Amino acid sequence: MNKRYIGFKGTGWLPPLVEVYLDAVPALAELRAFSPGGEGLIKAVEARKAFPVDRQRLVDALERQYNALPDGMPGDLARVKKEIGSLAHDNTFTVTAGHQLNIFTGPLFTVYKLFSAIRQAAYLSETQKDLHFVPVYWMASEDHDIEEINHVNVFRSHIKWEAGAEGPAGRMVLNNFSAILDEITSVMGNSDQARELDRLFRLAYRDGRTLAEAARILVHGLTSAYGMVVIDGDDPGLKKRFAPVMRDDLENHTAKKLVDDAVKAIKTAGFREQVHARDINLFYLGGGNRERIEESGGKYRTVSSKTEITGQMIMDKPEDFSPNVVLRPLYQEMTLPGVSCVGGPAEISYWLELREVFRHYGVFYPYLSLRSMLIWVDSGTGSRWSALGFTPPDLLRDTEELVADYAMQHAAAPVSLSGEIDAMGALFDQVERKTGDASLQKAIRGERQKAINQLGNLEGKLLRAEKKRHETQAGQIRKIKEKLFPGGSYQERHDSFIPTYLAHGKAFFEWLARETDPMPTKLLVVSAENTQ
Repeated sequence: MNKRYIGFKGTGWLPPLVEVYLDAVPALAELRAFSPGGEGLIKAVEARKAFPVDRQRLVDALERQYNALPDGMPGDLARVKKEIGSLAHDNTFTVTAGHQLNIFTGPLFTVYKLFSAIRQAAYLSETQKDLHFVPVYWMASEDHDIEEINHVNVFRSHIKWEAGAEGPAGRMVLNNFSAILDEITSVMGNSDQARELDRLFRLAYRDGRTLAEAARILVHGLTSAYGMVVIDGDDPGLKKRFAPVMRDDLENHTAKKLVDDAVKAIKTAGFREQVHARDINLFYLGGGNRERIEESGGKYRTVSSKTEITGQMIMDKPEDFSPNVVLRPLYQEMTLPGVSCVGGPAEISYWLELREVFRHYGVFYPYLSLRSMLIWVDSGTGSRWSALGFTPPDLLRDTEELVADYAMQHAAAPVSLSGEIDAMGALFDQVERKTGDASLQKAIRGERQKAINQLGNLEGKLLRAEKKRHETQAGQIRKIKEKLFPGGSYQERHDSFIPTYLAHGKAFFEWLARETDPMPTKLLVVSAENTQ
């Protein structure tokens, strides 16, 4: 296994706001509670001890949710139940990764995010001997953007579930999912790893289950050996404690002003906002859909059905309401004894808008940890890339620039005419100095440009001839780039974890849990010759 770290600057992988966050730029100090890095993380651990949490409510909810799991669950249920029990104690804290309910976990970065939380929790447990840290997957089960979660890419197959339903994704009931299972089974093949995944998929995505139940079973099967606890925030007991915050948002629009002030500071510093706070940052779930709420004439009504909403309705039945992206992080951290939140670039960006919201409600604002960001290069691809004379950082360069570079480096004769172009320019400059006639000087400069353009055109022809002579290598470069950046996208945002798991089995996850950086600040390129 070969690891190579590459700095994010200049790669385009991160938005500028997150780049400067990782650099701990003083101008943004008010937006974060802790600086990125080991010192900031330890400070977060110490600061977290001063914020109480209703641990018994949390443990009761988790036990209730896990008791609903089917018999014969794969994975280490005893390990997870032990972790749940530990959350009742004041010396136990959490590292949390929240994500949508993508079918079959969706793109690779979902798995990278989960194992980033696992890795960081293990690191903290190893270094803070008197404390214990539990990795938690917070299921974003109330999201409703089905088009983001209803598909997965495995090898060359785009497998899509036509949900045919609306409302919170986690409450959707799986029907006629067997065709999707059959399709993914045929794509995976018949190896031991494929049969292992097939059994897990068929247990999780059984008709009649909700999507939230399926996601819990799947993630439990994949991560329970590492002690990851899965929690569903769509829980009446948990929402009961959050109800006063939701009522305050409905009636007083508190978060709106606080987020707007943070956004103003972000824009003043020259960056873009990630999310926009509304006056009311809640959805109504009582009608079966997920409806936005707006104020009109002193009344609060849902946008589509025009159902009238009152603060007392929230207090009486909080499970009928759902926080949006502005309030969901607050709900998460009010529920969990969290020290760190692991997220992708977009998540870090919008969490940076929320510190004052946390402060207003007296909730601990956690350490913000970027998840691991990887390019996973299989052994065959890595060997071909090296044979072409390229290094891991070259993977981030433009494809046609690489093709041109290869052709020029392997040309039978020098292709570049830069020396000749410079000499031609100098010759015309010499001629121009022989006259003081302004109109004649202008004509000479025109001829100079024509000559330089002709040499440039000739250089292009020489380069095209060399590219043609190296068509095989050019094809290899384009093929490798398309494999690692499918459709111009990042591998981790397109590909599923399934092909890598089929190649390496559990060793893939073991490597992620053992070898990734607990506080990532750079892009990691992995040449996967061996995961042992």
